[in-house]
Amino acid sequence: MKNASDAILHVAGAVRAQLNHEVTTRNVQFPPAESVRGRVLGRLLRGRMMTNGDVWRELSASRLAATIYQLRREFGWDIRSHRIRVRTRDNGRDALIAEYWIDAAQRNAAGELGRKYAAQTGALEARQHNLRRDFFELPTQERRETPLGSSLRAEFHDLVNFAAEIESAHDLFPADLCRMGALAVMRVAAAKIEPVNRLTIESLGG
Repeated sequence: MKNASDAILHVAGAVRAQLNHEVTTRNVQFPPAESVRGRVLGRLLRGRMMTNGDVWRELSASRLAATIYQLRREFGWDIRSHRIRVRTRDNGRDALIAEYWIDAAQRNAAGELGRKYAAQTGALEARQHNLRRDFFELPTQERRETPLGSSLRAEFHDLVNFAAEIESAHDLFPADLCRMGALAVMRVAAAKIEPVNRLTIESLGG
């Protein structure tokens, strides 16, 4: 029994050493820090564990799984994941969702470059937070003309056009699936334009 246990430990140690070697020598790359991929990666490098709900609330973005796929496939990051059970607002129904993280070994292997990138994305987040705070402190009629107001409106129109493309793809996919996809994109669009919509409501005295 002892020999068998020693053999298992030896194999486990060899596997761990190989994994550590792969992490250390992995040729990772960094997406633009201001992109959704960059902001997600920055959070992971700062030790966060993230779900799709986190990205929706913090970045007004969806499809975290696609972002993780790109970070793994295109940028070389070994992002770990597992399933966790959460309680939904659908009459308390339980659901399994994916949670993603980068382990300490790979964060350490990213070295000074990784630490600088994590700090850079954190600083960008702080600047964006300050811009949004200043944006909401402006008189309502002035917000629309700010760079942030223009950016929100441009993103909204792009998302609306994307939703229309999805809904019109019923010759390629089932119509119900197209409608569901278009609705999901429109929800993101609504979250993007909400501050500008608030402008209109306030200017009408609502």
